[in-house]
Amino acid sequence: MWANERILVADCGDEVALWLSRYILGSDKNIRLGYYLTTVVSRRKVVNTAISKRGYSQFRDKDLGAYSDLSGYMMMAESSVADLATRVEGDKKYISASRFRGNFVVRGSNPYEEDTWDWVKIGDSTIFRNFKPCTRYRQLDEAIRPVMGQSPVLGINLGLYTPGIVKVGDAVYVNCD
Repeated sequence: MWANERILVADCGDEVALWLSRYILGSDKNIRLGYYLTTVVSRRKVVNTAISKRGYSQFRDKDLGAYSDLSGYMMMAESSVADLATRVEGDKKYISASRFRGNFVVRGSNPYEEDTWDWVKIGDSTIFRNFKPCTRYRQLDEAIRPVMGQSPVLGINLGLYTPGIVKVGDAVYVNCD
């Protein structure tokens, strides 16, 4: 189960389950590890998600991640996280890009500029499309709030269009909507 949604997986077995349960819970039961086999198990469908009802026309079935809330890829700008840190009271050491678990953190853009990126190319050939803001931190302007609701956002969810190899330090090219 993931967020009350059944997901078919290959169970990694009793030995792994026992080790995880003891390590995480200090107990001999309750944790299982499943492996999502894309060649065996069909993917979740967009029609079954709340997002499909909110008008994101670029969102495709294959953009849905197996275990993620929505997408397997999330991008944010370092400047957006830095801007967030200026708005939070107290100890700033806990405000970092790693706290938001993005797959890609980019440098050199203005805060929240990533919201406007439609297509994203990383390195020589890997191409993604922005299909939705990622619900994480700040409220959106009134124009998009009817679609997103009151959920705060930071970063963008991406769908993979052209697979490739991505490395730290690769150039990032964007096409704004």
